[in-house]
Amino acid sequence: MQLTHSLVYSFDIFDTVLTRKVGDPQTVFQRCGDRAIDRGLLQVSSSVFQAARVAAESRARTIYNAEVTLTEIYSELRNSLNLSGDQTQQLLKLELEIEAELIISVPRAKEWIEQTRQIASTIVFTSDMYLPKAFLVEQLKRYRLWQEHDRLYVSGEVRKSKSTGELFQVVLSDLKLHPEQLIHTGNNYHADVQAAKAMKVATVFKPDANLNRFEQILQDQSASTDGESPLWAGASRCARLAHPASSNHSQTVREVAAGIAAPAIVAYVAWILQSAQQEGLERLYFLARDGEILLKVARLLAPQINPTIELRYLYASRQALRLPAMTEINETVLDWIFEPSTILTIEAIWLRVGLQPEDFEPVLTSWGFGRSTWQRNLSVAEREQMRSHFSSCQEIITAISKSAQRERAILHDYLTQEGVLSTQRCGMVDLGWRGSLQAALEKVLQPITSHFPTWYYFGFLKTTPLQGKSYGFFFDHLNQSGFYSITHCAIPMMEIFCAGTHGTTLSYQRMIDQSISPRLKEHTNTIVNDWGLPVLQEAVLDFTRALIESNVELSNPKLYREAIAASFTAFWYHPSKAEMTVLGSFPFFDEPNEQYYTPWASPVRLIDVFQFAIGHRSDYLPMSSWQTVSMAQSSGLVKFLLPIVRFFRYGSFRAAEIPKYVHRVWYAFSQAIA
Repeated sequence: MQLTHSLVYSFDIFDTVLTRKVGDPQTVFQRCGDRAIDRGLLQVSSSVFQAARVAAESRARTIYNAEVTLTEIYSELRNSLNLSGDQTQQLLKLELEIEAELIISVPRAKEWIEQTRQIASTIVFTSDMYLPKAFLVEQLKRYRLWQEHDRLYVSGEVRKSKSTGELFQVVLSDLKLHPEQLIHTGNNYHADVQAAKAMKVATVFKPDANLNRFEQILQDQSASTDGESPLWAGASRCARLAHPASSNHSQTVREVAAGIAAPAIVAYVAWILQSAQQEGLERLYFLARDGEILLKVARLLAPQINPTIELRYLYASRQALRLPAMTEINETVLDWIFEPSTILTIEAIWLRVGLQPEDFEPVLTSWGFGRSTWQRNLSVAEREQMRSHFSSCQEIITAISKSAQRERAILHDYLTQEGVLSTQRCGMVDLGWRGSLQAALEKVLQPITSHFPTWYYFGFLKTTPLQGKSYGFFFDHLNQSGFYSITHCAIPMMEIFCAGTHGTTLSYQRMIDQSISPRLKEHTNTIVNDWGLPVLQEAVLDFTRALIESNVELSNPKLYREAIAASFTAFWYHPSKAEMTVLGSFPFFDEPNEQYYTPWASPVRLIDVFQFAIGHRSDYLPMSSWQTVSMAQSSGLVKFLLPIVRFFRYGSFRAAEIPKYVHRVWYAFSQAIA
């Protein structure tokens, strides 16, 4: 349709140009009930009030056989709850008060309404709504969406609704328009698109502010979070819409960040701040690089939760702490040196112990590993062979011990410089898993102090003897609590969400002024940043700010773990095509010094199956891969062969795969005889 100045543009209001800080409008009624109880206006619970308010609206529509006003709804509610006239009026005003607090503009709504004004003769707002017309105009004015000559049509006041198409007839008649002169924009496919088209009105479907599936998960947890999770759903929506996406890739990153990453990170950080306050800690160190986004969120939340805590960033990594912690070459140390990774080369092994393979070329050559093999991925057998040589070569053991001693001395100076040794009441924050960083740091600290920091983890799978206190938020092996059944998806997802914008810490170095500085692999984590990490972090911080502005109670962050778990599993097992493509392309490093990376979800290749079958590889996928998507992207032949290969390697099928395998065999047979 050719746009001209004779066209009138109509905009739906709620979830098109205005929205609420909560996911579901009915949450307004619960919050109204809570506040009414505080003010002594109600003798029933807020949940009873919410149900009564919903039922009163439904009955009022039946009584009037038409759209209704807020006054008519409260007249029916008065009968239900046996309210006085004064109580009824105060409750009605209270609902408007809470609506005004929760209503916000849809991000960028003002921008595209202003653009529309350049080509429209008139701007009209239409709404299937019981709220008073004057109240809605006031809200539109608050966000500069309303101008003097705009028009507003509210279903409750004209007794006609968009969903039946009759409200569009009112607009056409009142403005003396032909249907082709009106273009309507809205978020509800039935009321704003189908009903308008039935009236021959052109439409623009704009569902951006509708709750997505992750926001709906948060909304649905209202009962288990004392009514607070709808505000999290609203904050997620605001963060998702906060900035225009530069590409479909960026939009998907932002949606996942706002819907899954942000709630998990914010709940975790809020729990840390509360726990540190209960422990009487004075300072928290957020360990690089997982702690980068955690620290940014903590700085936003701390004024509301733990305003006196000091928050600092500590450069650390498995590489930077484990080497200084070595005092002998035992089986535990060898386990780390030869820690399994998809790609493990001679150069990577030597880098882990702070040595150069060139200095040991004669030894390596005598073992059958000439210079030409140093960058080649070692087979399982070659890794075992190299480990055996390592443990028996005194020249290498001596060199490693000297390297560890040098690194230990400079690490001690770095910890002193950063104040770790100056207080007995400090905590360390990390994502967690098996406590290896804690064990390494405690081993370095043990000769010089008897006081060890308290450690906070998103998840804790304790396998290492530890001396300091340790707590896990989402799962905690030490205290036998939490969501163990989904660690396979929670761990890699949180590692992606908490990736850092700078390179990994390799070691520490003394500067000219004698200060100690971290030696990073690279100043900027270019590969991950190019993938979209800054967009992810921006969305997490937008969510945090939106939550703070909503005055959310964070009295028990662990109540949100159910919603977090539901989001993790929904994403892991049922991703959208865009999520599979975008998140599956995340560059995942599974080697401590980040020499190599693979996409998080790569299809299994025939060569992978073959190498796995002959024992050249310990598995057919990288350890932290998104197996659901990797297998979905793999060829039918790979899916057919893998159960056979696993049977010959392990002696059994995975029980869950037997029906799938039988189906594949039957399908292959039927295709062959067709």
